[in-house]
Amino acid sequence: SIKDAGLRGLPGVFLIAVAHADNNIDYVVDPSTVLRKDDILWFAGTREGLNVLRRIPGLSYVDDQAKKLVANKVHRRLVECVISVNSDLRNKTVREACFRTRFDAVIVAVHRSGSRMLSSIGEIELRAGDLLVLETGPTFVQRFNNDRNFTLLAEINDSTPPRFNKFWIALVACTLMILLPLFWKERFSLINTAVYASAVMIAIGCISAADASKAVSWDVIITIACAFGFSAALEKTNLATLFGQGISYVAASTQSGFWGVLLATYLATSLLSLIVANNAAALLMFPIGVQAAQDSCPDDQSEQQCLEKQMFILMLGASACFASPYGYQTNLMVMAPGHYTFLDFVRFGGFMQLWQVASDVTFVYFVEKWYINWVVSIGAFVLVAAYRAFGISKCIQSVTRNF
Repeated sequence: SIKDAGLRGLPGVFLIAVAHADNNIDYVVDPSTVLRKDDILWFAGTREGLNVLRRIPGLSYVDDQAKKLVANKVHRRLVECVISVNSDLRNKTVREACFRTRFDAVIVAVHRSGSRMLSSIGEIELRAGDLLVLETGPTFVQRFNNDRNFTLLAEINDSTPPRFNKFWIALVACTLMILLPLFWKERFSLINTAVYASAVMIAIGCISAADASKAVSWDVIITIACAFGFSAALEKTNLATLFGQGISYVAASTQSGFWGVLLATYLATSLLSLIVANNAAALLMFPIGVQAAQDSCPDDQSEQQCLEKQMFILMLGASACFASPYGYQTNLMVMAPGHYTFLDFVRFGGFMQLWQVASDVTFVYFVEKWYINWVVSIGAFVLVAAYRAFGISKCIQSVTRNF
């Protein structure tokens, strides 16, 4: 059915009609409608929604014109353009205009203000002002930017068509990239297997070399490289020692012991990760955390145990950047499309930040008694699930009734 296929509630696109093979058309689409082979689905939505549709396995264009494009699939893009007032394409159907042959581009969607286009692309009569979404090669915008037939040409970001036939190759490459250094660490390092996997996927055509180079976040790499230098400077100038001794002094003053050192290190690292990248935060806090762990390690634990716990705290604290959009790349990625503000991250991420502080520090400190953390975590999950499912008042009534 449509619901089972995941075609309801898609971001940026809405299913408006289904044309069945027996020529019956459902203009009011029920989620329980069962789809069959060769059914035609009509969608309305945004250009981002079209990208979503192209990534759903089992869906394809109504006609096979895209298969006839000269451009290799790995280099294709989606381009938006508007039919100009002076265009000689006006008042001609797409088929009559020989659009694909003339422009080496295939029309995959048409928007006309105030009307829904429920007809085959080839039969649509083009008019001035029609907004077309084209699948074409990477140079279309440059070649036709000054063409009298189009205005407002713009390439849609991240619109390379998915290559489902390469899925298993990519999956095997990524799996081997992780497993080889895990089980044969003497022969393979993660950096080597990552380079090999990337080379295989570029050679096979899972991704183009241009897209692979664009995927490298040079700003993040430069930030991390600079953090290495700053971290070394902290050690050479004894600032790391002073900061570490300061954290130990605060823990001793509050009589919180090694638990206080872990908490202070976690808070400092997580606050730093809200401002800079998490990798850089971990690097900057590393020498400070090591010094603090060595100065405050209790007698019943070895220095190695204390350092291991401190490393866990650094790792977890650097990844706890929920209350700011600037702490991690994915936070920034969803900020604009979701129309989130800085306060949204504080409002929803602040509580998660506090929960992480309590749970992570407690877990690491009592890591030898791991079963306590399991019981507490499972109990918290059950309470939250019950609250979400029944509401707190119904939960209390149920417990009261049982007693």
